[in-house]
Amino acid sequence: MAKKKKLEVNPLSFLENNNLKPKTIYFNEREIQVKQYLPIESKIELIQLIINTSFIKNEETNLSQLNPCFKELLYNYFLVKFYTDLSLNNEYSNQYDLLKSSGLLDQIISVIPIEELELLNDLLIRSIKQEFYRIEQERSFNGIVNKLMNIIKDFDIEKMIEQLGNLQNSELIQEWMKQSKNVD
Repeated sequence: MAKKKKLEVNPLSFLENNNLKPKTIYFNEREIQVKQYLPIESKIELIQLIINTSFIKNEETNLSQLNPCFKELLYNYFLVKFYTDLSLNNEYSNQYDLLKSSGLLDQIISVIPIEELELLNDLLIRSIKQEFYRIEQERSFNGIVNKLMNIIKDFDIEKMIEQLGNLQNSELIQEWMKQSKNVD
């Protein structure tokens, strides 16, 4: 009896959706392809780029802070970069201004499905909240203690003890210790 060969089929092939093919828009006589769906890996990358670029580190305090203007600008810039076939340079502000003032940004956004934009916004908001929580933990007592512990682990304890011993033998410390005993 001959053994039947199994036909291998992608188990999710029935999910293929023609509605997810890019839509074509026309702007200044140029054809632009706009994706209707962005794979989750690309969404994660897009969101991480926004987070990494819109949180600005204060040089004096070394703490990060969200710049809402950058967030808005970068959201729209990366939306166009990831969802279209347009080549954008890294001059975020200039590129955003050109896209917005020309009306092209609004035209692109209008053809991306609302569900796709809502999901992207939801993921971005959650990621920003997570980043705020991380920053809050960094600023908390435990965060400060952890930073101090990292600094202290780099100290040469033997050298520190030796220096403290030298300090105790110094005349200035001896004088100060005598005066502090007299105060009691």
